[in-house]
Amino acid sequence: MYADRLTPSMQMAIEETNRRRTKQIEYNRENNITPETIRKAIHASVEATVAEPELEYNLSLFTGMTADERKRIAQEMELEMKKAAEALNFERAAELRDLIKELLTPPKKGKRRSKGR
Repeated sequence: MYADRLTPSMQMAIEETNRRRTKQIEYNRENNITPETIRKAIHASVEATVAEPELEYNLSLFTGMTADERKRIAQEMELEMKKAAEALNFERAAELRDLIKELLTPPKKGKRRSKGR
């Protein structure tokens, strides 16, 4: 723990930790137990690195679509976003979230961007 001063609750936590540690060491000594580090396979990180290839979306391809078509595409993108989040690929999930938001935003009619004016 790091702090400028030791509060009573911090002191109690430290004392309790020390009490439990002492009790565990005594138990281990009485039963001839040598603590060892747990060695397990790392599944989640391996699955994240062997994920499906990411689909690329170009929003300019969706400009001529109807609102229903855009909703259908957004639903597919949302499924991909959830899969990315489950695979701990949060950057891809955030990218898809932003694309979905942009895809579902109705296009502005009658306004064109002027160049240089």
